[in-house]
Amino acid sequence: MKRVTKWHKQWDPQRKQMHDQRMFWNAEHENESGFPSLHVNTPSHSAEYFANFLRNHGIQPPRAMVDIGCGKARNAIYFAYQGFSVTGFDFILRAVKEAHSRTAQSGLSKSANFIIASLVEPWPFPDSHFDLAIDCYSSIEIDYEEGRENYLSELFRTVKSGGFVFVAVVSESDEFEVTQRKLSPGPLPNSTIWQYNAKFQKDYSPEELRKFYQSFEHVTTEEVTKKILRFGQPAISSDIYTVLRHP
Repeated sequence: MKRVTKWHKQWDPQRKQMHDQRMFWNAEHENESGFPSLHVNTPSHSAEYFANFLRNHGIQPPRAMVDIGCGKARNAIYFAYQGFSVTGFDFILRAVKEAHSRTAQSGLSKSANFIIASLVEPWPFPDSHFDLAIDCYSSIEIDYEEGRENYLSELFRTVKSGGFVFVAVVSESDEFEVTQRKLSPGPLPNSTIWQYNAKFQKDYSPEELRKFYQSFEHVTTEEVTKKILRFGQPAISSDIYTVLRHP
């Protein structure tokens, strides 16, 4: 197994919500309690959507891709199989270790690499390093404006001009989220702190998503509903998929 590179700084204890977010995801990767999709080997619906977009637009490997908040590498392995050179990062040590293990078992260690890093701190990559980027429900966990701006700045810095970025978020119209925002609103607009487990989540409308990523060129946005398991129970999620292009 490759050596796991440590890059993140210690969280500021005054940023209690960010600290709680890390504890929450540590527990989830250990216990596999609330999000079974984190632990499967098959790619997410959102990753398959972006792969179809790339094929339909003639964007072929080998190209360098960053998987932001890669978890245990379900999507990174999927794209590595297709010939892309994938770098994934996550702030949870257990997830990154498991990503290395799964990639080695798949025989893809030369095509995918993983490090520990935070979305809200400087990313350990050169300017204009990646042709492609995927953010599947990762940045929606950032619960303060400075962190969101840091993430956006690093995304813009590290993706090449002409490169494509795929972002998947939860829609503000998602029924579960509508209820949660009424019961337990979060510190940001259209956000909540789930009553079940204190998880923070930022939801979006298509207009809000377009405004947040206005430094990029907008290519396409689609609202998507799909069947999921939420806390072990069948549910319907309402999400937004958007593809952006670095100018």
